[in-house]
Amino acid sequence: MLLIPLLWSAVVLPLSHGQLSFLAIGDWGGGEHPPYHSKSSMACANGMGRVARDLDTKFVVSLGDNFYYHGIPGDASHWRFKATFEDVFTAESLQTPWYVIAGNHDHVGNVTAQIGYSLKSQRWTFPHLYHTWTEAIPGTSMTLQVILIDTQVLAGPPAPPRRKKRRKKHHHQHPSPASSVITASATAEHWRWLEQQLAQSTADYLWVGGHYPVWSACSHGPTDFLVKDLRPLLERYLVTGYMSGHDHCQQYLDEQRGPRYIVTGAGNMCCYQTSHRHAVAPGALKWHQSAETARKAIGGFASFTATNRSMSATFYDHSGRVIYASPPMPPRNASASGG
Repeated sequence: MLLIPLLWSAVVLPLSHGQLSFLAIGDWGGGEHPPYHSKSSMACANGMGRVARDLDTKFVVSLGDNFYYHGIPGDASHWRFKATFEDVFTAESLQTPWYVIAGNHDHVGNVTAQIGYSLKSQRWTFPHLYHTWTEAIPGTSMTLQVILIDTQVLAGPPAPPRRKKRRKKHHHQHPSPASSVITASATAEHWRWLEQQLAQSTADYLWVGGHYPVWSACSHGPTDFLVKDLRPLLERYLVTGYMSGHDHCQQYLDEQRGPRYIVTGAGNMCCYQTSHRHAVAPGALKWHQSAETARKAIGGFASFTATNRSMSATFYDHSGRVIYASPPMPPRNASASGG
């Protein structure tokens, strides 16, 4: 009997087949004195490079405070772009699109320079103060949309000073007088644009990202106007989650009302205390990396992975070590899970 060997050939699929992964980091903006980056931002960059390689991430979301402490003082050719960004996030796996928004420190400087740098960099993507894009999830018929907002603009013009000192009603910070001018009409237009994008979205996973958090248990606390005005929109339009920075810690919050709340603002320093843990919605704070829990961590960042069945968020310390993984988040329309 002639035995004929059977040759089995396996089709090797890339890691990203059937899933879409990306990174998010906030408040990574170095400093105004040599070497114009921090030990934390360098460590996070190295950790991000490893995670991005392992997950085959497709892009990075930068959640503001990209240049401490007074933003970019010049134009799009300013040397801080190289010293604080290009020379720090050097890993080959991080040479993907970086979708950028501004934070309160960025608004103290020339935000237009950061928008203009999009024309000089192959990865820096900051076409407008607020913007959106949609990604296909490889190997499926499903999509993920990210809407990035400018929480400084949404906050509106600074209130006129009062003679008597009164307790601050809001936790958010307004731009200083040196910042770009924010008018009431610009604020109204941004809110209109945001609701239009939310209403029109057909994505299976929908994320909104801004610098200020809605809920935060750390030092800055919840942002009152976002709790009042943004949170209802996130719930009404079945948003998967809201990601933010500003507080130099990391948190995962879930009110069981639909949207999940991600805070990842530990890109340049870590970590703030959870001094506002009783100010968030009862039971919402599920996990935090803070001064009380960080141990030897000096920074952190997050990754997100979407498949045809669910989406998850994973938090890392500066080295890229996993410190928390969220429960799975279903698609907005659960019937779409068949992909």
